Amino acid sequence: MEEEFLKRTNNKILKIFIYFIIVFCVFMCKTYIVYSLDYKNVLILNSYDEGFKWTRHMERGIYDVLNNQYDIHLFHEYMDTKNINNAEYIDMLTKLYIKKYENKKIDLIICCDNDALNFILSSKIKFLNSCPLVFCGINEFSDDLIKNKKNCTGVVEKIDVDSTISSIFTMQPNTKNIVVVTDSSTTGKSNEESAKKVISKYKERVNVYFCKDITQKEFYNKLKGLSSDTVILYIGQFRDDNYDVIPFSKSGKILEKCKYPIYVCWDFLFGKNVVGGKVISGYDQGLVAGNMASKILRGINVKNVPIMRNCPSNYVFNYNELVKHNIKLNNLPKNSTIVNRPYSFIYEYKRYIVAVSSLIFILTTFIIILSINIRKRIESEKKLKENYIALEKSKETLEKGRQKYKLVVDGSNDAIWEWDIKEDKLFMSNKLNIIKGSSKYTDINENKRYFSKIIKEEDYKKIIEKFKEILYKNENYIDVECRILDEFNYENWFNIKGKALRDGEGNVLKIAGSITDITDRKEAIKKIEYLAYNDSLTGLPNRVAYSRDIYGIIQNVKKDNKIGAIMFLDIDNFKNVNDTLGHDYGNELLKKVNKRISNILTEDERFYRLGGDEFIIVQCGSYNEKDIELLADNILKLFSKSFIVKNEHIYTTVSLGISFFPKDSCDQSVLLKYADTAMYSAKNLGKSKYLIYNKEMSSNLIRRSQLEEGLRHAIERKELKLVFQPQVNANTGEIKGVEVLLRWNSEKFGFVSPSEFIVIAEKSGLINSIGEWVLRESCLKRKQWQIENLKDITISVNVSVIQLQQDDFIEKLKEILEKTKLPPECLELEITESVMMESKETNLDILNSIRDIGVKIALDDFGTGYSSLSYLKMLPINKIKLDKSFIDTIHINKNDKFIVEGIIDLAHKIGLNVIAEGVELNEQLDVLCEANCDEIQGYYFSKPVEEFEFKELLKKGYIDR
Repeated sequence: MEEEFLKRTNNKILKIFIYFIIVFCVFMCKTYIVYSLDYKNVLILNSYDEGFKWTRHMERGIYDVLNNQYDIHLFHEYMDTKNINNAEYIDMLTKLYIKKYENKKIDLIICCDNDALNFILSSKIKFLNSCPLVFCGINEFSDDLIKNKKNCTGVVEKIDVDSTISSIFTMQPNTKNIVVVTDSSTTGKSNEESAKKVISKYKERVNVYFCKDITQKEFYNKLKGLSSDTVILYIGQFRDDNYDVIPFSKSGKILEKCKYPIYVCWDFLFGKNVVGGKVISGYDQGLVAGNMASKILRGINVKNVPIMRNCPSNYVFNYNELVKHNIKLNNLPKNSTIVNRPYSFIYEYKRYIVAVSSLIFILTTFIIILSINIRKRIESEKKLKENYIALEKSKETLEKGRQKYKLVVDGSNDAIWEWDIKEDKLFMSNKLNIIKGSSKYTDINENKRYFSKIIKEEDYKKIIEKFKEILYKNENYIDVECRILDEFNYENWFNIKGKALRDGEGNVLKIAGSITDITDRKEAIKKIEYLAYNDSLTGLPNRVAYSRDIYGIIQNVKKDNKIGAIMFLDIDNFKNVNDTLGHDYGNELLKKVNKRISNILTEDERFYRLGGDEFIIVQCGSYNEKDIELLADNILKLFSKSFIVKNEHIYTTVSLGISFFPKDSCDQSVLLKYADTAMYSAKNLGKSKYLIYNKEMSSNLIRRSQLEEGLRHAIERKELKLVFQPQVNANTGEIKGVEVLLRWNSEKFGFVSPSEFIVIAEKSGLINSIGEWVLRESCLKRKQWQIENLKDITISVNVSVIQLQQDDFIEKLKEILEKTKLPPECLELEITESVMMESKETNLDILNSIRDIGVKIALDDFGTGYSSLSYLKMLPINKIKLDKSFIDTIHINKNDKFIVEGIIDLAHKIGLNVIAEGVELNEQLDVLCEANCDEIQGYYFSKPVEEFEFKELLKKGYIDR
């Protein structure tokens, strides 16, 4: 028994350890909340062209705030005023924007830099002038600039030339010459004036040379003859030989030959030959502007969103340039950031080292506590065993006594009574504890007084009437039920039966009968009635009770001229709780949900459980629909906290659909259908939200139904086809494999997006037949390429979780390989990470069977689920595919880059290949090559193509970068 106990304890320790790791990871992650609101249109008007790095940084800051809010549509415009800026051009832009946006409701404008703001403030476009305005990157700002624009706020840009020049004299105290590069753009003129004001403080100390709209040749001619104690302050754009503006992005090549230290005031100018300075960030300004816009769109008055007049700036310096120009690190300003510093493991991973050390300490402490707890449990087990033996002996003794008592009780269950009318005496046997029978005749009046005290008053009157009917109305039988109070004032039900004995003249001589305790029967009837109208698990009224109540509620609402509502509530992903934790956890979760929601409902709201994880709340009458929507909001907020079920923290959400009566209908079945439709629409939009029914939802359901019907015949009508996207070697461009993708071009609906029809196929079960068709066709294609002596590659096919869960999936896979005669090693099945983490043990057995056949396995969309690299060691997979969400920002986001590098490194150490999907930019490819990523898939090399196009690529064998 001790060994079994230790085994159970070890299993508990493992579960607790895994639980702790999951909780730790959850707290290291960010949580994003999606609100269900109406779409807002936001116009981002940029002064410069899209290729301008400053513009891109500012837009990215705005994008990072607003793009996560699904209710916002962003429109982007680029005025390109650095290249052209005259009245005729501005007039052309005005006409263009009127044409583009006159039929769109613009809810807010974000102006980036001065020219865009000036354009809006002086614009004759009425529909743009009337909406709120948020600006950023504005130089030489004054309140007079926006005096005629009341609904306006934003971020004022002011480069910190003063701090940058001060840092020059701190870092290089022997500086004698400062060459200032500026341009004649609106921003450039403003920056030049700011520089002149600052440098005037140092005019006796240094020689200052302003170079406006200067070419490369003129610039280097200017530098000739200047001493080595010269520095460059670069705050404007160069011109080419035709005096056209050279973008900042190309200025790096111009400055490559410059031997003097170069200082800047913007982060986007920070490059290879730049020392640094007190720089401002377009991205930071974009973030601030984005947050201001978000507040205004959420209903905050523009007046309550103050203008930020001091934009953030930071000292940033290039380590390599500091060394190159003999600038000591001790002379740098406080809180300076140094980039390109030589690698230091402790400095680079300080955060992770502290986190891991803390985790190890906590786990060690946890293990010690568990060890102590185990010892105590073992001691408790021994004591429990001793107590168990003692209890078993007591149980035997009690059982013998119970058997003797049962023989006595079984003798008689009813009390017998007899009323002698002539003698006016009552006989009562002593069989029922609640009634004091004496088993002898006693005075009737004494009994009347006794029974009048213990029988409920209304029942006592009823009994007296029955006896009067026997005595005075020739009735011969009495059969009445009554409630008798026991000594604890608890009601017990009894059935009093009797028959009259009369003489020859019809006079009553005696009345005799029995008294039966029917309390259990009454409680059983009450329980049956309760079970008929109430849910046995939660105690809530059920569907039958809803059908019973709803008609009356609707009639009362109509009579009072109020508004009623039916809220159809469904718990999101409830099946996952049952599948992963078990039905006991699911049942407890339903009870917790019932309790949490019931606590906020008033007497005007009725709560019903229809079955499973479906509930209904009926609002019995309100004067305002907003009150009903507020209730829905409050219900959603209840699920922001976890439910604690058997020491497990379960996070879940709900989706609600609302229909109103009498507005939508007065038919209870129609109202329920409408609410159900709205609820499923809420689920399709991302869950954890409520939607109010409208007719368009029914149209969506009809389209879904039509698409499902069309999909049933898509294979036989030859509407489905396969396209192919190459998978190439990251360094050489050699084609190593291909992923098969499915397309549906319907005769009735035209091209249908995979994101739309795949979901329908999975929910309708059609994915099994479609998936089998895709797998068979893919194997046939690959075999044909082999016959044509094309390059030997692996063909990858996506497999749905529904296909995997088929009992005969492995047999079908073998049959397809056998009939197509395709070697198993040529086939690779792609399974998404989230699918793999559902029912791990079952899926692991299936994957092992697939591997035993010889088919390769790739873990798709890695990083979007909940698996860990340590768990990957247990999986029989050959490859992991990095999800596109990681790839999109690895060339601009260091954290994403580090994460990808770490995944690739650890995957290689456990023998897995890594392929990155969704690669679209050369910069992304460079980062992945540096990180030793094995293969690349994405539009950078090739979009998904028809078979004949792919065969041409395959004949070549590689794709150029």
